[in-house]
Amino acid sequence: MMMMIIILIISYTTDQTLHKIRLDIVRLDKTNKEVCLTDTAISNSHNLHSTITETLQKYTALKEEHIRIWQLKTAHIIPLVLSTVGIIPNKLHGSSKLINLRHALYIPKQKAVIPNTCHTVRKVLAEQ
Repeated sequence: MMMMIIILIISYTTDQTLHKIRLDIVRLDKTNKEVCLTDTAISNSHNLHSTITETLQKYTALKEEHIRIWQLKTAHIIPLVLSTVGIIPNKLHGSSKLINLRHALYIPKQKAVIPNTCHTVRKVLAEQ
């Protein structure tokens, strides 16, 4: 089975000009003819769903380009979005299943996000 995984893409080249393409992970499976376009983000609690929707809309053109260029059967856009206080949206569970991400990894994700938020709040309060 031949699988190509590209991680941390800075720029992306396609036949057409597509703006604002900066994915975090692209998994291209040439054997099964499928691609998973993964974008990670951390947003505020009140705009989690808008961040997910924006990600899906932003990469739709790229998804169609992949299907056309690589002659793929399926292409998935997977937004991995967490809130700044560690809230996990329901959409993340479905996205995690597509890329075989273990359910046990949610807690380490939350533990990584919360201290950074606390650090930012302390910094802002210290400046006042």
